[in-house]
Amino acid sequence: MYSRKLSTAEAFGNKYRLRDTLIIDSIFDTKKVTYLNNQGSIQVINNHYLDNTMFDELNDFAQLFTNPESPQQQDNYQRWLELAKIVNMTLYRLRKSTNIIFPSDY
Repeated sequence: MYSRKLSTAEAFGNKYRLRDTLIIDSIFDTKKVTYLNNQGSIQVINNHYLDNTMFDELNDFAQLFTNPESPQQQDNYQRWLELAKIVNMTLYRLRKSTNIIFPSDY
């Protein structure tokens, strides 16, 4: 779930009875993350890593939200969707070949 406001994230969590919520103020800056548990307790988690190894991916993903109608973002979305389908099918076939069954399979 993506939300720009803490109050919206809290309301969503309450509505769907989520146990825990992580709130990231900015997708570009993951140094400060807020953890909200199902009891309403808030804890700020300071991430002291110097480099975010997924910065480029976060930036691309954020651009999809900030400018979804641009032709470039539409192309990115379609490309990522096709890649996700390939990954999903590969994992499904691997799971089936090893007879791993999930409850949702029934």
